[in-house]
Amino acid sequence: MVRCVRVMVALLICQGLASRLRAQSPIDRIRAANAGSQAAVSTILVRLEAKRQFPADSPFPNAQPNVPFQIEYWRSGDRERILELSGPYGVRDIIRNPGIHRLSTFIAAQGAILPTAVVTRSDDAAVDVRPWNLGLMHLPECSKSLSELLDTVVAKVPEKRAINGHQCDYLDLKDEKGRRFEVWADPSANYLVRKVVASFVRGSGKVVEEGEVESFREIAPGVFFPVRMSRTLSINGPWLLKQDCTVTQIDMKSRFDSGVFIPKYPSGTRVTDHVDNKTYIVDAKGKPEHVGAFDPAAFAGSFDSREPAPAPTPSDADDRRWPWHRVLLYICVIVAVASLPVAIWRRWKRGID
Repeated sequence: MVRCVRVMVALLICQGLASRLRAQSPIDRIRAANAGSQAAVSTILVRLEAKRQFPADSPFPNAQPNVPFQIEYWRSGDRERILELSGPYGVRDIIRNPGIHRLSTFIAAQGAILPTAVVTRSDDAAVDVRPWNLGLMHLPECSKSLSELLDTVVAKVPEKRAINGHQCDYLDLKDEKGRRFEVWADPSANYLVRKVVASFVRGSGKVVEEGEVESFREIAPGVFFPVRMSRTLSINGPWLLKQDCTVTQIDMKSRFDSGVFIPKYPSGTRVTDHVDNKTYIVDAKGKPEHVGAFDPAAFAGSFDSREPAPAPTPSDADDRRWPWHRVLLYICVIVAVASLPVAIWRRWKRGID
């Protein structure tokens, strides 16, 4: 009798555990598959075209929606390189290395404009076109993959919902900061994200970022990558920015070493380093010369007051062959104005009205 009771209790416990496992297995399956899908394409080179669209009353004074970006994009782990072969701002080479918290933006010489580079912290820097984010490998605002987000939230059993003919697992998630993420994960693409709607509040504005992958390409058996994607940014209802991106070439076979993610500036490049607070010119051997001090606070304040920024002080006072500090300042102003749309958006995200 006692033995029968023990067997019955054991059966009930097993049934309870099995029930819990069945309830959690869809989330576990999505988490594992999404993580595996991203790991499979963690080292990749793609070529793509990206376009932007602004409303007629856009607050972005330098909006150039008719000039598309032509981009080569390298990624390995969390390091990425975005080489803009052409676009609204000319040729730019952007290297982001979160491991050392640095982002380098190099602008090639254009006519009378000398080659210049600006180094900032990768955590603070804004980039106009991030293919990884447009492809929803990272979700908006939180900069986490779906699998990483699922590690930090309590998720309910997903619902089955169709989107543009694709049957997806729908998840309604909310993180510790109260941000809501509606996610459609596509089983046919090994649970990569097909669509996301992120909603959150910044300052007095309700922000909605909606991203969608219109098509994936199977680049190897069971390995997928987004090739057509779009994103819309809206604040308090009206949309402010739309982006569309089409991948034209994917290369997973070429091997590139870590040197791809190390900035190499040509001779004569004027560098402003906001991390180490210094300026310098790159010599013929790739070494810094004419190193000067730099005050980022004074420089940033000059844009707010519209007064000229104080020129950096070179260690070599004999360098008077040409006013390179003024040229550097002029170029940095161009960089700042060219990045104004993204800067305005980041200020809004931080709750600055």
